[in-house]
Amino acid sequence: MSPLRVGPPDVVYPLRRGNYNDELRYSLRSLQNLPHGKVICSGYIPNWLTGITAISRDPQGSNWFRSRDNVLAALEHASDPFYLFNDDFYVMSPVEEVPIYHAGPLGEVIERYRKNRHSGAYWRGMQSTYLLLQEWGYSNPLGYELHVPLLIHHAAFREALEIGASIEALAWRTLYGNLAQIGGIEATDCKVIAIGNEDLSEYPFLSSNDNLSYHPIGNYLESTFPIGSIYESDQD
Repeated sequence: MSPLRVGPPDVVYPLRRGNYNDELRYSLRSLQNLPHGKVICSGYIPNWLTGITAISRDPQGSNWFRSRDNVLAALEHASDPFYLFNDDFYVMSPVEEVPIYHAGPLGEVIERYRKNRHSGAYWRGMQSTYLLLQEWGYSNPLGYELHVPLLIHHAAFREALEIGASIEALAWRTLYGNLAQIGGIEATDCKVIAIGNEDLSEYPFLSSNDNLSYHPIGNYLESTFPIGSIYESDQD
């Protein structure tokens, strides 16, 4: 039984292996911009984390299945609803809550990926999720695979993961969003691949690739969030 929600939603991070995770450091620092309850980390727990609910586990299988199982383990501790974060999601300016965003019709999202020559597991997972949604009667589903936090309600999320259990790279946010009919605002993705002339200060949310040492957004995050959060210990 999940805790009765009192106050703002908890934040859940499914974590990959490894103590080095500057993405997570800056994501946690960015939580100063979002009212939230507990922070729950599930997976490999870096030794510098403190003040969080830690669920230390090392599930088997691919990255996709490990991440799914880490989130499922967190449900027993998370408020209903809760915010689902990745470790490279950043809240860049103060907000009272995270709006619901979608990427537009899922068929169009998949086609954009195809035109950009994406053909990996992530794209194939979106295709499989699209076909599954059509089988379930959603003729024009929306895509929710944006790199922003998403508010998750337990029952509908469990249902989505159960329905899509056989899909390795399941687009679980998309399956959940359509099954739960969460609607939302259409938006472009905020994942920063390279910094050009755009003004990043205009974005309320940003996301990066792994390993900020080699990523152009690293310096920007350091200058924006230079002070350690309450979730960082002195141990490294």
